[in-house]
Parts: sequence; structure tokens; C-alpha cells
Amino acid sequence: CYPKATKSAEHTIEACSEFAGTQSVKSFRSDCAQELRAAAREKGWVHPTGTPGEPQTNALAENMVRQVKQGGKKFMSQMGGSKAWWKFATPAWCFSDLTAEPDPEVHSKEVCDLGSSYKRRHGVDSNHQDIPHGALVDYMPTPNPTTEPGGFDKKTRPGLLVGYHLQPGQLFKGEYIVVDFEALRLNPDAAPHQCRIHTVRHLFFKCFLYYP
Repeated sequence: CYPKATKSAEHTIEACSEFAGTQSVKSFRSDCAQELRAAAREKGWVHPTGTPGEPQTNALAENMVRQVKQGGKKFMSQMGGSKAWWKFATPAWCFSDLTAEPDPEVHSKEVCDLGSSYKRRHGVDSNHQDIPHGALVDYMPTPNPTTEPGGFDKKTRPGLLVGYHLQPGQLFKGEYIVVDFEALRLNPDAAPHQCRIHTVRHLFFKCFLYYP
């Protein structure tokens, strides 16, 4: 899931490029929307299509879209706060699903032996910290000479884990997305643009906050 501001061809091409990374795409199926056709043409992808206006001809894709939306809602409910955080919660759920090991009660032994979808694509495990979405963490902010803590000040700040910073092709390089907790402590309904959001490498799990 790659949240974009519009359905323009430019944003769609950008999302497709982020997904594919350096790997080649053999075939790209869509519902023939104009922006998707433009993206496939720009990328040079083979583009079989379903019938416009008939979701049943894209049943697999429609089911995946439904799963992504449900997963995003689940992560949003874990974090609480404004619905504007969907743009962080939904990609975070996708990464969590991609890195999950296959369930032996659902999948065959052959599939389970192959490992997660992430491992099948990249050949390695992601090795990310398994921390619940929206959990309270201590993080080390990016060094800033104007706000550098003194010798006896805390080196870390409290924040909430809201996602993973992925490289093109959904490759994880050890970077997490954290929102500073101060703004949300003062206003639990604060939107992302009202908070300080950081990409960090070092964080420490404290506890899981649940908003029923």
C-alpha cells in the first residue's frame, strides 16, 4: 500500500516504481483505470485487464484490497487517535503481513518451508523488531546540534511506533517511523501534520497502549 495525494498518472507511476524497486515485473493486471493504464505504458509492463465496472473479473485483487483495508483499520484501532493516521497504519500492516511466517494450519509444508513472502522475494528475513503497531517506545532522535541533549539529559524520547521506512522494492534496512509522543499526549486526536515524525534506527520497546 502506497498512500498518495491523488489518483494522477504521475503518483500511480511513482507507487508502481516504489513497489517494483530494481526487480522486473512480468505482468501487471488491473481494472483498466486510466491512471493504471498510463503507469503500465510508462513502465513498459505487460498489462492484462479485467472488465471495467465488474469487480468479479478482478476477484483476487478485490479480495486483497479488502484485506489491506481491514488490516489498516486493525492497526489504527490499536494506535487510537485520528483516522488521518491510516496512511501510516495501512502500509505498516502490509509489511507485517509480508514478513509473517506462513500458518502451518492453513498452508502446506512446502509453502511453510519457503518462509514469509518477504523472504521469498528478497531471499533473506527482514530481521525487524517485532513490536506492536502504536506501541510506546523510547527512540533516539536524529542528531541535531541545536537540540543536542546535555551531558546529564536523557538521550532518548518517548514515541509511538507507526511504521517502517522501506527502500524501493519493500526492502527493510533497519529504519522505523516513530511519532514523538508529546503532541499526542496533549491532544490524542492530533493529525500527522501536527506531530513530529522521525525515521530512526534505534528504538526500545516500553509497553503497548490499547484504546478500546
